[in-house]
Amino acid sequence: MPIGSIPDPFLLVFQSFDEFLIIGHEDPDGDCLGSQIALASFLNRSGKRARALSSGPFRRAEINDLADRVADHVPPMEKGSKRAAVIVDCSSIDRIGYLAKEISGLPTLVLDHHASGGDPVGSAASCIDPGAPSVTYLTLLLIEGLGGIPTSEEARLLLFGLATDTGFFRHVTHGGEEIFSVASRLCRYGAVPKDAYQTMYGNRSLVSKKLIGRVLDRAQPHIGGKVLTSYLTVDDEKELGFGERDSDTIYGQLQAVAGVDAVLFFRDEEPGEISVGLRSNLVLDVGAVAQQFGGGGHKHAASFRSKEQRDQLERKLLSVIETMYS
Repeated sequence: MPIGSIPDPFLLVFQSFDEFLIIGHEDPDGDCLGSQIALASFLNRSGKRARALSSGPFRRAEINDLADRVADHVPPMEKGSKRAAVIVDCSSIDRIGYLAKEISGLPTLVLDHHASGGDPVGSAASCIDPGAPSVTYLTLLLIEGLGGIPTSEEARLLLFGLATDTGFFRHVTHGGEEIFSVASRLCRYGAVPKDAYQTMYGNRSLVSKKLIGRVLDRAQPHIGGKVLTSYLTVDDEKELGFGERDSDTIYGQLQAVAGVDAVLFFRDEEPGEISVGLRSNLVLDVGAVAQQFGGGGHKHAASFRSKEQRDQLERKLLSVIETMYS
């Protein structure tokens, strides 16, 4: 699918429904929630019925003011409605948590930009564009494809999500002019880049900065300095306090080290489970790496979870990555 368009077949199927449940993945980020809330808002004011839903948890400081704008359970369906579930920012039904059971039997539409997110089995229609920088980017194209334009508040949410997934545009590479065209349109509709930046990076606690310091202190080089690894444990947060998940700052600092192409960041989530975030600058396809461990993402940003011990998991990851560099 060419960048900058939504396929007509997807638009036709989308328009055949009059009630929508807009559902994102667990542990949502700004791109996920921004697209959900903006799309639900547009549909409601367009004469449809829509509700954004999420199974949470909401652990990122930049989305604090969005968490109360999504429901946590599927509401009763109105009599005579033709309802569909719209899964955004992921294509695997198991990534939406307990809500998967609540939408069982409903027609499902998928709007996603992850190349390695899984096969949307059973979906009524899907629009999956790995060339798109964010699902908020696709959401704007969907709104425009349906003949609308976003309000200033919807534009604010969409620009925030676009900025979130592009690291405030620092990940945009050659050929990214269409991305800036979309950003320009969002500004014309009322979004303010300065506000998006402040939401992403401002108002962080001192604890979060101390946790970042600990991550940087633990950074270790591998594979000739091409890869850096680091980690945070539950004990760190117990000792220093529970700060915001300022992951974008962590990755930005580690990826800026001379000679580094990829970063592996391990974080204890709960007893016996670790989340692994992977980022790359130029060469390594971390989406392909994450897929080998049951996760997914993009070429330059991906993640997965594991119940293995951190040291053992790190060795396995580095072994896979070393092979990919050779």
